[in-house]
Amino acid sequence: MALFSPLASGVLLVLAVVLGVLSLVAASYSWSALLSSRSRLDKIDTLEQELRRLRQDVKVLQSNLAGLQLQAAPAAGASEKERPVWQDFIDDYNSLAISMNVPKAEEACEAFLRAYGLSLLVCVNPAAQEDAGGRNGPKFSEVDQLPTSTLWAWPIPEQAGAYAIVPNPLIPYGANLHNKGGMKETFASNYEQGEYRSIQVRLPALFHQQDHHWKIEQPGVIRLK
Repeated sequence: MALFSPLASGVLLVLAVVLGVLSLVAASYSWSALLSSRSRLDKIDTLEQELRRLRQDVKVLQSNLAGLQLQAAPAAGASEKERPVWQDFIDDYNSLAISMNVPKAEEACEAFLRAYGLSLLVCVNPAAQEDAGGRNGPKFSEVDQLPTSTLWAWPIPEQAGAYAIVPNPLIPYGANLHNKGGMKETFASNYEQGEYRSIQVRLPALFHQQDHHWKIEQPGVIRLK
């Protein structure tokens, strides 16, 4: 007698075929995964080699940069000697100008004026006629009181008649000062409209004064906030 009936034998045969196919699929997947893993490992190894080369290149660049810095050291020392004579004055002015919203700001300005021996100026005519040199420009006059001044003039040492000019930081910078106070002729700025309360000087304006006649030699640069 047969161990299985024909129907059971057919079912077993079908199951054996299915299991065989599944085994082949599993083996194929495992092989593909192995190949993929090997490919990833190869890529990782390649990346690690590239990283080692890049690190070596960085070390070489750092070494070259250190050498260039050593070579540039004398030049840096030379540029330090070329520091503008007015730079300390401007640095102190900018430190003062950021503190105009604190109590006793006017007293601090008065002390600054005395420390640097400043002259106080105001523009009396922003569209004056030609001067003796044949040039148009605002006309400035000296004043005695801090609140009425719009510009401060610092006498540049060992340069007779030469002055470094900065705005009075107590005075808000608005359209009237810009258009009618001689400011747009004296300074390049980022002024657009409205009123600005903070002034920082990037470059002072340079004036020449002779017989109380003040003339713009070189406009300055200010930043308004």
